[in-house]
Amino acid sequence: MHRSLTAGIFYPEDPAALRRQLQENFLEYEERIPLPAALFIPHAAYEYVLPFTAGAFAPFTRENPSRVILLAPIHGDILKEDAPKTLFLPSSTSITTPLGDMAIDQDLCEQLDGVHPSIGFGDHYFDEETAVELAVPPLQFLFEGAQLIPILAGETTAATAAALAAIITPLVDEETLVIISTNLTGWDRKELLEDEASLLLDTLRTASRDSRPPLMELYRKKRITACGTVLFDALHRTGLCTGPWQVPDREQPVIGDLIDDRRSTRYGSGYMPLESRI
Repeated sequence: MHRSLTAGIFYPEDPAALRRQLQENFLEYEERIPLPAALFIPHAAYEYVLPFTAGAFAPFTRENPSRVILLAPIHGDILKEDAPKTLFLPSSTSITTPLGDMAIDQDLCEQLDGVHPSIGFGDHYFDEETAVELAVPPLQFLFEGAQLIPILAGETTAATAAALAAIITPLVDEETLVIISTNLTGWDRKELLEDEASLLLDTLRTASRDSRPPLMELYRKKRITACGTVLFDALHRTGLCTGPWQVPDREQPVIGDLIDDRRSTRYGSGYMPLESRI
């Protein structure tokens, strides 16, 4: 069982307060449309990112997937002893938050272990990485009974994207929701962030089934810095979700000054309609 690392820090530790915060953000929307093929949400303290997360999730709150594949980046380095693995699964059977336990499909995780040289168990990465945990309370609030398959990616390379695409392709069906946990930019100088975030969003908005968006090339050239770049690229490599992405409009909160008055990051969210599946 993986217990919450950030309850009381990034979101309320009190279950009633957490549920109230989720209700206030998620239930303000009246539109209800079918479950999307995929969506992306940010990871940070809820006071900054919950409106963005709600913007991606809220239209689908009457749908209930049976399985959620949650893709998130590792923000640190891969240990040498784990090479050549760059993709990691948890061995825990659930993730515990103030709202209770969310089950991890451990049977499927065990089946995935070793199916590709790049994937294996890596609890030590999950113990330090909050990008997965921060997505769980909204999933518990919206999708009762759904099982979780969290996968962490540790390198932004074409090889890792190709490996992840090969692993998740056979898992996706009409009752499976794919979620990417990512921020739009890394921590960078404030004057660079708007261009980086806008370029990423424009690339996602114009994605099509005719060609895979050039995300990895833009990342190599440092024109985009999103921690989830490899996750977007992997999803488009599957051919299951082709685009374009829909990006709800949300005002960017002013953040970063508490850490460094010269650097910040940008948050956003979006979804890919189900009809974009092949």
